[in-house]
Amino acid sequence: MEKMKNMTRSLYAPLAVLALIFAAACDSAEPDPIVPEPDLSIVEDDIEVNKAFEDLDNITLTLLLEEGDFGARMLAIQDGPICDDTDVTVNEEAGEVTIDFGDGCTVNGVTRKGKVIFTSSRPLALESLLIPGFALVTTFDGYEVNGLKIEGTRTIRVQGFDIFSGSANLGVEVRNGKVTWPDGSFVTYSSDQTRSIALEDDDYTVRISGSASGNSREGFDYSAVITTELLIRQSCVETGVLNPSFGVIQFNYRGIEVSVNYGFDECDNEIEITYPGGAKVVTLD
Repeated sequence: MEKMKNMTRSLYAPLAVLALIFAAACDSAEPDPIVPEPDLSIVEDDIEVNKAFEDLDNITLTLLLEEGDFGARMLAIQDGPICDDTDVTVNEEAGEVTIDFGDGCTVNGVTRKGKVIFTSSRPLALESLLIPGFALVTTFDGYEVNGLKIEGTRTIRVQGFDIFSGSANLGVEVRNGKVTWPDGSFVTYSSDQTRSIALEDDDYTVRISGSASGNSREGFDYSAVITTELLIRQSCVETGVLNPSFGVIQFNYRGIEVSVNYGFDECDNEIEITYPGGAKVVTLD
């Protein structure tokens, strides 16, 4: 019997030692490291750049899509995206339209100043969107949107028209783009996009795919690709919501990938940013 007890003790002893070792290992194990939020400043920069150009698109599309003569279209943009006293001049010989916002004009919470110059070989009219190859070039002279100075050349080219859906398919490129903040910092920007524009009960809808690249305000290169088609609605833009209401953009910045999801086709400024190790919901200004 005594021999049996000794054997039992000899079996328990190693097990007890193992249990103590295991417990000590558990106690000393470090918790999973918390992954710090990466630098997301490029997302903020790109959102502001896109908002400035979407605001410009609203003016451009109002000019192109409004039916009637040029005077009627001028009334339409004065009822919508520009102020009543904004100076609009037409140089038919040069195929040029200049919109001069002067020292400042605020509509729907958007303040614009300076000049936007549209140049085309054909009249700015709805029929032009039916002609493949039609091009509209936009340049800027001291132009600002909400304090952001816009520079560069933006070209829209008609690639085709879908009779069944009533959609014009456009190639849109920005070259030598530069957006400067009031503090003097700036983003350089180039983009190549395809935009499908459809009229729905006097409310245009724009679907956007494509890519962009540039240099951030901090001086780092970045690239962006639209991985899920973006959706812009006129009714949202004209209430001051200049962000897409649907779609996803994937960024590559400083060696990391970050995605921005614009939601589920609602007129709001809420986005979800996903980055390595986490995600957060942000309400944009």
